[in-house]
Amino acid sequence: MSVLPLVLVVLGCDAEPSPKPAGGDLVVSAAVAANEFGVGMVFPVSPPTGDAPAPGQDCRSAYEWARGRGALLEDTAHVRVTLRASRYAQVDGRAMVIRLLDRSAEFPGFAGRFSCPTGRYPDRGDPDVYEVQLPDDGSEVDVTSADFGGPLAAVGLDAGEERSFLVNVGVPKNGPTTRFEFVFRADVNGVERTYVLRDGDRPFMLMANHGGAGFSPDQYYWCPGSSKGLVHHPGDDDPLDAERPPAPPC
Repeated sequence: MSVLPLVLVVLGCDAEPSPKPAGGDLVVSAAVAANEFGVGMVFPVSPPTGDAPAPGQDCRSAYEWARGRGALLEDTAHVRVTLRASRYAQVDGRAMVIRLLDRSAEFPGFAGRFSCPTGRYPDRGDPDVYEVQLPDDGSEVDVTSADFGGPLAAVGLDAGEERSFLVNVGVPKNGPTTRFEFVFRADVNGVERTYVLRDGDRPFMLMANHGGAGFSPDQYYWCPGSSKGLVHHPGDDDPLDAERPPAPPC
């Protein structure tokens, strides 16, 4: 989702920007963009028998359902970071980094793949979309540049106004399962602040794609807005071609 820059339109010679109150406050949050771009996950254990999201729920609800039952994001995490001002806030972004909390080199295996596909993908040419590949050495990752250029280098937000950007976080194929969090550092109305962003009350968790010949786990598809709900296909009868965009059997 592209975010347009803020533009002040001046009407007439005497028009001036409205005065801004002193102080300010800012809420920064991060969430998997499941409703925007769908979600792909894996179940380390078999999904609960007879348990499924209620028909009619969206991809975000399906993600929360799977996450609450031990499923992990696979291959790539599309994370939407949002800044929202509760009062006027002048935000000068200094850094956005990914802090790796732990990594497991051992492939735990999994019993099934779970997806809620929308058929939409982030526009990788959009300046508000950052592509990040997690390193093998476990070091901290700079999402943008050292001086945090781009859309959040200097932003003025009125009360209730939001600005957001997308971070696509990937892990190398056959790499380790990783837990991570975002750390956003900024000056807000001249005050240095640090925001630690997690997936709700816990870190983001991402498992590498461990596909290969002879590895064909069961497939589970959540069909948002469909009465079919959760659709199951045995691993040897996957209706999706991995080389094509998702087209679920909904």
